[in-house]
Amino acid sequence: MKSNETEELLTAMHRIKRFMQDFHSNQNDCLPQFAFYLLMQIKEQAVLVTLDQQTRRLTRISDLCQSAEVSKPAISRALRDLEEKGYIERINSKRDRRNVYVYLTELGENVLHRQKEVMDRRTNLFIEKLGETDRSHFTRILNRIPDIMQEVMNETMLKGKDKNE
Repeated sequence: MKSNETEELLTAMHRIKRFMQDFHSNQNDCLPQFAFYLLMQIKEQAVLVTLDQQTRRLTRISDLCQSAEVSKPAISRALRDLEEKGYIERINSKRDRRNVYVYLTELGENVLHRQKEVMDRRTNLFIEKLGETDRSHFTRILNRIPDIMQEVMNETMLKGKDKNE
C-alpha cells in the first residue's frame, strides 16, 4: 500500500472513531459511551437471583469485567459514577462477600431506554443514508476487519516484526 493510501486510511479510521463518540452522545442528557455500554450489559446479563428473600434481575460485577474486557478497578469507577447518578444499585451477597451484584434502578432503566431510542433512530437514519449497496459492502468489510487484524497481529508477533522493525 502506498504511503498516501495508508495515511488516508488511518485518517478515515481516526475520523470515524472521533465521530462515533459524538454520534453516540452529543446531547446534554446522554451517557458517555462506556456508561451506556455498561448499562446495556447489566440489563442483558441480568439473571434472576434471590438475596435476602427478594428476587431481582442482577448482574455480577465479575461478569461485567469479563464481558467488557476491562479491569475490576475500571469497572468499579464506572459503576460508582452510575451509582452516584442513581442509575444502578449494588448488592453484596451475604453467602459469599466476594460476589457483588448490580441492577438497574427505575431511573437507570428510563435513561437506558431513552438513549437506546436515540441510538436506534440515528443508526436507522445512518443505514438508510448509506443505501443498500454501500450498506452491504460496509457490513462485509466491518465483519472482516477483526479477523484481518488478528491475522496481522499473529503474523507480526510470530516473526518478531512488531518492534519498530
